[in-house]
Amino acid sequence: MTTFLKILLAVSAALFLASLTEAGSAILWGFLKPLSAILFIVFFIGQLLHKEVVKYDEECRVRLADLNAPESRVPQRSTTSRPDQQQIQAISAPAR
Repeated sequence: MTTFLKILLAVSAALFLASLTEAGSAILWGFLKPLSAILFIVFFIGQLLHKEVVKYDEECRVRLADLNAPESRVPQRSTTSRPDQQQIQAISAPAR
């Protein structure tokens, strides 16, 4: 769990516990309970996406490492090759 998610969970729990007190429920007509619920939902979504974000970051690091590494592979031919002179002449020659 990242630091941000830990802080989000702690704030959500603290706001919920504060809303259970008499003074907490009077603040802004019970604004703390919905706020704590929203923060908990954000925490939960962050937990669900955490593994995917870590996997994506690792893929990006591997791609950058491949780009920064010296070329040890044989360059591949591009799929869009230019036509040679014979092909151009055959296409442009009038049909008789």
